[in-house]
Amino acid sequence: MAEFFGVIGDLVKSGLAVAKQDYRGDQAESYDLMQDWTGDVDYYLSLAEKHPGPVLELACGTGRVAVPMAQAGHRVWAIDIARDMLEVFYRKLSNLPEAAENLNISCQDVCDFQLDQRFSLIIMPCFSFTHLTTAQQRRQMFARAFAHLASSGVLAVHTPLWVSDEDWTGNQPRYSYKRSRGTQQVLTFHQVRPEAPGLVTLNLLHVICLGNGQSRLEAVACQEYRSTPDELKSLAAEAGFDKHFVYRDFKQNPVKPGDHAAILIAKKEEGQ
Repeated sequence: MAEFFGVIGDLVKSGLAVAKQDYRGDQAESYDLMQDWTGDVDYYLSLAEKHPGPVLELACGTGRVAVPMAQAGHRVWAIDIARDMLEVFYRKLSNLPEAAENLNISCQDVCDFQLDQRFSLIIMPCFSFTHLTTAQQRRQMFARAFAHLASSGVLAVHTPLWVSDEDWTGNQPRYSYKRSRGTQQVLTFHQVRPEAPGLVTLNLLHVICLGNGQSRLEAVACQEYRSTPDELKSLAAEAGFDKHFVYRDFKQNPVKPGDHAAILIAKKEEGQ
């Protein structure tokens, strides 16, 4: 169980910050605002164009990526284990009937899912892979993805990387980002403590500005796993992928030492 520590831990203990669970309740409601990424949706759309056919998104959350893919005409299956996130997803679709026609959503674990469909493209965006904190979970996810890919299908995984000489934040939070939507604004700070090679405890502090002169502090503690490029390639090879590449960005430039994130592209051999 992840713990609060340092300054954020002190705020939680004093009652000044309310402890929340990641991807549940208010955190699910605020997810799209807090994770307003740019660049990745266009990247996954381009992959879907290059690999036409059904698409599966693992850990789809509130549909931030799946919805625009469905709106572009792709048939998309989407799974997530967080029911609160899926509830937000379903509410979105109530106002997007054309996207809903192209979407199949189910509550399943990415390490143990079963669908009666094979896919030309499987994606795991937005660092969701980091929540697979055990080696068994990571192997199972790759195995299930491989089993669900059609011949010549492609798996794309975007994940943070382990940097051995990382400058850890320790007890002092650092500014992460600011997001705004309408009158609401979120300021997020983070602190990270390594627990073992690849495994970290992450504390997040969200300053929620409600736009009516009021604000609140919400704190989240979780454990994350950060892979290395070699481990990603090894997981792909063990699962049966004959071709696998690791890139540093959505332009598919080669990964470099010290990079904090990477995209794995793994291709299933034709005829498998």
